[in-house]
Amino acid sequence: ASDFSATNGTIASVSGTGSAYTVTVTATADGDVSLAPSGDFSVLDIPGNATTTAGGTDRTVAYDSTAAAATLTQAAGQADPANNASIAFTFSSDEALDAATVTASDFSATNGTVASVTGAGSTYTVTLTATGQGAVTVAPSGTFSVNDIAGNPTTTAAGADRTVTYDSVAPALTVQQAAGQADPTNVATIRFTLAGNEALDGTTITADDFVVSNGSTPLITGSGSTFTATTTAAGEGTVSITVSPTFSVSDIAGNSTSGATVLADTSVTYDRQVTYDITAPTVTITQAASQADPAKNASIAFTFAASELLVASTVTADDFTVANGSVASVTGSGTTFTVTATAAGQGAVTIAPSGSFSVSDPAGNQTTTAGGTDRTVTYDSIAPTVTLVQAAGQSDPTKTASIAYTFTSSEILDQTTVTLADFTATNGTVASVTGSGDTYTVTVTATGQGAVVVAPSGTFAVSDPAGNQATT
Repeated sequence: ASDFSATNGTIASVSGTGSAYTVTVTATADGDVSLAPSGDFSVLDIPGNATTTAGGTDRTVAYDSTAAAATLTQAAGQADPANNASIAFTFSSDEALDAATVTASDFSATNGTVASVTGAGSTYTVTLTATGQGAVTVAPSGTFSVNDIAGNPTTTAAGADRTVTYDSVAPALTVQQAAGQADPTNVATIRFTLAGNEALDGTTITADDFVVSNGSTPLITGSGSTFTATTTAAGEGTVSITVSPTFSVSDIAGNSTSGATVLADTSVTYDRQVTYDITAPTVTITQAASQADPAKNASIAFTFAASELLVASTVTADDFTVANGSVASVTGSGTTFTVTATAAGQGAVTIAPSGSFSVSDPAGNQTTTAGGTDRTVTYDSIAPTVTLVQAAGQSDPTKTASIAYTFTSSEILDQTTVTLADFTATNGTVASVTGSGDTYTVTVTATGQGAVVVAPSGTFAVSDPAGNQATT
């Protein structure tokens, strides 16, 4: 044994006879174990001739008693998510493995099958075939066991990223007015939303995917499943968006959806337009069409009308002021509202915009002035006082059978209510009633000699224009 020296080992024994001997070395640790002639090397042949050197080149053996450390992970370059059902994972070791021991049975798959195991040395590719949409996961099987070249078995494998999402279905996309986008609006910046049922590849979403009418080329922003196309209105009116003929948007796995597919979705009506309106409405305040004038009813109606729809909540009693009255209510919607005033006294009741008058259309455009000329209604709830007397200039006595009486009122009368039926004559007949305003002539034809007397009839009822009746 003293004829030999060992590196990373000790000489355990020397055995043999004749011309062949076995030198057995016990390794000290993993690594190369080398044998060489010692400094005292000297062997004799049978006649006694001494040899002090020994030839030979392969004097080293690698001693390995440690099992390989193995990992199983998603392959570098493997898309995740992926739209290809063939999915690659890398099985690697810190040392070369016996390839014959690395087989498909060493691996199990969830939502897939092991299609192949290829490779050599310390690196192998385990290829799975996905069986359905969703997560495809690989793991060491229950019988997992691989050997290094020295035959040391490994029965476990590290590695955390062992899942790839398989997605071969194109995303469902919608294009519509953005949530929170005012419509109509008086702001030229208008937003529309492109939304998917899954995360989208933002690099596939560009301005060229859209066509905007009455607006600028859209600016695209966003991430994940939601993107915003922002345009600037070119003019008043409808600003609309649709997909272009070249529209093609992909999910992260690379599945693309065409514009035709987006437009073919009729399950829901999508609002792809916004009205841009920067013109304030034109408004008027006038006496209501059906309002009597003069009126004997203290409740007096005026019409407030606009050239376009108004926001009803901006049309309030505070927007109006009434001379000789107060605002009782404001009702209506759309373009037409009724402002009802309550007269405070006899005479003209006049409405006007108040000092704080401000009404808005749905776009938010404010109007602080109002047109309209007929804003006054005369309130008259007092019946006229009337008299019936012999006409001035009427001869009395007279030889003419046609005798005139004067019928006068304290105010103008409704001429249609002053008729023959309102008067009766004794020793005569009422021949005519003529006149207007507050003065009328009642002509009676005498039927015999003697006193001819006129008086209100039993049905006497004359009215002023407000409808107040004088009964005597």
